[in-house]
This record gives sequence, structure tokens and C-alpha cells, in this order.
Amino acid sequence: MADDFDGYRKWLGIPGKKGLPSHYELLGLSLDEDDPDVIRATAEQRRRFVESKRGDGHDGVVTEILYRIGEAQATLLNAQLRRDYDRRMNLFDKRHKSRQVDPNGTRSTVSSQPGRTVGEESGIVMTAIKVMAVVCVGFGVMAWFSFQLPANKSSKEATAAQVPLQPASADNSPKEKPPEEPKKELVVERPQTAPPVEVAQVAIQPKPAPKKPIKPAEEKEPKAEAEEVLLLADDSLDAWQAPKKGEDTSNWKVTDGVLTRIAKGPSLRTKQTYRDFELHLEFKLRSKCGSGVLLRGRYEVQLLDSDWRTRTGAPAPAMSRCGAIYGQAAPSKDVYKGPNKWNTLDIKLVDDVVTVRMNETVIIDNFTIQATSPAALDQNESDPGPILLQSPEEVGQEFRNIRIKPIEPS
Repeated sequence: MADDFDGYRKWLGIPGKKGLPSHYELLGLSLDEDDPDVIRATAEQRRRFVESKRGDGHDGVVTEILYRIGEAQATLLNAQLRRDYDRRMNLFDKRHKSRQVDPNGTRSTVSSQPGRTVGEESGIVMTAIKVMAVVCVGFGVMAWFSFQLPANKSSKEATAAQVPLQPASADNSPKEKPPEEPKKELVVERPQTAPPVEVAQVAIQPKPAPKKPIKPAEEKEPKAEAEEVLLLADDSLDAWQAPKKGEDTSNWKVTDGVLTRIAKGPSLRTKQTYRDFELHLEFKLRSKCGSGVLLRGRYEVQLLDSDWRTRTGAPAPAMSRCGAIYGQAAPSKDVYKGPNKWNTLDIKLVDDVVTVRMNETVIIDNFTIQATSPAALDQNESDPGPILLQSPEEVGQEFRNIRIKPIEPS
């Protein structure tokens, strides 16, 4: 916790104990709850309630609990992360009538033998009985056919023996054929034809068809590519605004092309919205500082000084590390340079497929986004959206060389 105040007990009613509450305790969920809508709804309710405590003198506690709520939501909504977490926290043995699957066994752990469900042993016996019943029926059918075939054969022979033979005709003498009439020759008189007239053969040359003029192929003008736009031109925030109308953006300042968050306040988003694009920026974080870049205002690329979490003995989950698609995809490599150092970030988003390159290394490669982030501005995923820079509790985030190049649909 950020200070000695126990926000888990005071605000959420979680009994005080050694260590942090589990993800299930934090969200107030039972161990077998797996409905995504329920998980999202409870996480959002807790998030709003804790956020309402900001300004009461425990803002550090608010930030820490909000971070853990997001972490719990991301973990419980991802099947693999949830299994790993349950196994690490020894929660499989605590589940009654478990609906989860232990990856160490082929089936549920609630059984007399590992890897089998309750009643599976009796199921095997019943299966064997059914197989033997089918075999017995098969033998019975074969015996019936073997009895019927000879009986049918003998019956047919007896029937054939009883059929009387038809007597041959008494008059066996050959019948006389009528005399054949003589064939008459058909005489065809040919009409007299006039003597052939010699006709001079004249070679008729076919008239050549008029040639159609061939039009030259029309040269299609190449489609003009969208131009790259510098979003911090002229050291001003003309291209930016607060997420909500009327909010003050004086907590952000641009000096010599560097955008710095100098005080607590709202996040910052572009006035223009984008669908598909390539985004480039450079960022620098102070120690224990974090932020995020929301693509279309809905999908968060996590920016976090992960080093301090590792030093405290509570490393950030893989899907919350710097460069991750928050709660959905972990970076393949840890290339974050550390606090107070400039890092480059290149993001390409087309439809719902994203690629992230940090410090010239691809860390997310053609990942298909599954859902919006907890901090999303809206859920209108078919619409274009802005680029948003998050404004968390800690101050000191810096950005520069923010530029975007829209990708025109093919």
C-alpha cells in the first residue's frame, strides 16, 4: 500500500490480513464465477467507488487499489492467466464442485483419482456393459440369419418341384412358309439435264474490315498516400483537448517539442479521430510512474516503469508490463530502457489487428484485439476514435515526436 491506511478494509470491507487480498476477494466474486459480464460489472462498480475517494488524503491508496482492480479484472477474464493464478494461489483445492479445469490433470480435481470427475469410474463400468450388450445382440442377429437362409433355400426347391411341366405341342412338323414374291427392280428415270455451261472463275477478294482505332490505355493516377501529421507542431496543444468538454488541460505543457504532464488533472486526447493508422512517439517515465496510449480511445498500450515493481518484490503481471496490450497480450520481450530514459514506440493498427514495436524491437506482432480496455472512452468499436494519453496519479510523464499517418482503406 502507498501509506498505512487500509483502504481494502475501510472502503471495500475486506478483512485485514497478512498480504494483499486475492483477485476474487478484491472484486467480491465467488471462486467459480466465470461470467465475463458479471466480472466486468463488479470491477467497474469497485473502480467507481474507489475513485470517489480521491481527494480524501489517501490518493496513493486510491491509485494502488485501482491498479489492482484492473489487474484482477484482466486476470479473471483471461482463461490461461486465471488458471495460472489459481494454481499459484492454491485455489484449486478450495473450489467445491469446481467448474475450472486443473491443467495438471485431464479432468476436474474433484474426484477419487487425479484427473477424473466424480462418477467417472461408474461411467466406465456402464460403458463396458453397453459394449457387451451390443456384441450379444450382434451374435443373435447372425444366428437368426444363419437359420433362415437354409430354410428359405429348401422351401424354394420344394416349390420348384411342384410346378408341372407344360407338354410339348403334338404338331411338331415345321410350318410351310408362303412362297416369296419376286423382287421388282425399281427403275428411276433421270431427267434430261442441259449441257454444262463453262463459267469463268473469278477470284473474289474479301473486303477488309475497317480497322478500329486502338485507344491508348488510360493511365490511372496512383492513389495518394495519406500524409503524416505531427501532433505537437509549433509547441502548442491546438491538436489536443481533454476527454470531457470543459475540462482544463493546464496540467499538460509543451516546451521545445516535449509534452510534459506537470500536475494532476485530466488525460489528453486528440481532437481528430482515426480508424487505421501508424503512430510514432517517444516517451520517458519517472520512477514509479505509469501511463498508457489508448488507440481509438479504446485499446490501451501500457506504459509503466516496471522496474520499481520488480524491486518491491511484486512484479507487474505479464499483460500489464510496459508495451503490453493491457489485459490481453504480453510483450514478447522486455526492451523498456528504464526510468528517466527516452524510449521509442511505433504502433500499427488496422481493423482490430495491432503490431507494437518498442525501441526498434517488435514486442506485439499482429495481435487481434479481443475487447476494449477498462479505461476506454466508449464501446463504439466500429467507429474511428482519438489517440489518448493517460493521466494517472503520478506526475512526470514526457512525450515527444508524436506523429500519425492514417492508412487509407484499400
